Amino acid sequence: MLKNKTVTMLIRNSIRSNNVHRLYVLLALYFIIILAIPGCNSSHQSGDTDGSLLQIRDGKIDRLLDIDSLVEPGSLKFTSLENSRDSAFISELECRFTSDDGVIFLNKRLNTLVIFSYDGKLKKELDLNQLIGFDLKIADIRNNPYNSHIEILDLKNNLYSFSSDGNFLRVHEQLKSYPHSLFYPLSDSAYVLYNNFVTNAGKADASRFYVLKHFNKTRSWWPLDTSLVIVLPVNDRQFYQSAGELRFFDPLFPVIYTVSDTGLTPKYRLKYQQFNLTTKNALDVSSIIKEAKFHPVPAMNYFIESDRYCIMEYILGQHRYSSVCDKASGKSLGVSYFGLGLSNLGMTLYNPLFAKDSKNFLTVVYGEEIIRNKEKLSDFKALEGLKNYDKVLVSFRFK
Repeated sequence: MLKNKTVTMLIRNSIRSNNVHRLYVLLALYFIIILAIPGCNSSHQSGDTDGSLLQIRDGKIDRLLDIDSLVEPGSLKFTSLENSRDSAFISELECRFTSDDGVIFLNKRLNTLVIFSYDGKLKKELDLNQLIGFDLKIADIRNNPYNSHIEILDLKNNLYSFSSDGNFLRVHEQLKSYPHSLFYPLSDSAYVLYNNFVTNAGKADASRFYVLKHFNKTRSWWPLDTSLVIVLPVNDRQFYQSAGELRFFDPLFPVIYTVSDTGLTPKYRLKYQQFNLTTKNALDVSSIIKEAKFHPVPAMNYFIESDRYCIMEYILGQHRYSSVCDKASGKSLGVSYFGLGLSNLGMTLYNPLFAKDSKNFLTVVYGEEIIRNKEKLSDFKALEGLKNYDKVLVSFRFK
């Protein structure tokens, strides 16, 4: 590295020789070297980045987004779920998440969790009203990847833990001091809590995020600074995991974050071709987004990643739009009104999740969809005898 004494001598010599041009060149060279050496720029923060730009080109919107060419040959699999209940109960089952051991569904009306193995066998039903209480109101449900526990957060901010087999383990009441509506495990002893209700009223500790280690607060964040968006939408898919990292998005803001116990770092920034947001984060976004103008904007419903692609669904007005982005090019492959399509099989797929190995996507279709396309699905013998209301797991892998 150039020493300060050497630089000073060169500057003096340049001035004496009236070689101003040489002086400018030397100064520029000096600052380039200083900035290039790690640790020399003390004001640089690793989080001061915009994130990779993803362009959602929605000038042309298709009815379905055909993904046949993206699916790895031989990876598409259909598995019927064992059915021991009536049609009303089965039709109300909502696929919430996957674990190493199976797929967990929730019947919201009856507060019942149903656990299926990946081969479609019914493993266990958990009547949460009986196990926890009939006044239970669920705020969020997660699979804890660090201990394989099923964890349920209620609206009273109690956190209930069950084993992967559905056995009740314990309840944590320490979360009551921290208002929140979503949670996600950060490690085997830490949680991040997200709160979409408290607004920024100039308080020193007004936060939408808390980090709890051993159920004690260690950090609090306020990543959204706006007086216009009072209460943000919330859904259980605002957290997701990718390549061993935890991601998060706030539906109304076009940024996907990586979450750690020190804060939020932008991973992707979305730019919609027709409905681009007017925000201040175009060049200087780090962990804080400031909205400059409020107007109808796309609201993200889910966002998930494979190694090569990002799959997302966003809502604008009353319409849902699906899109797939190529990470390498940063451009979308298309936008559709009605989800992802397997055109060769005449099927539509909605709300995919990641399966247990974080490589396969997984979603659920009704038996009616299979029956309607029976001729195209004739190779899948295990699907014979389905009823319209039966549910079928569909898993596939992208190339």
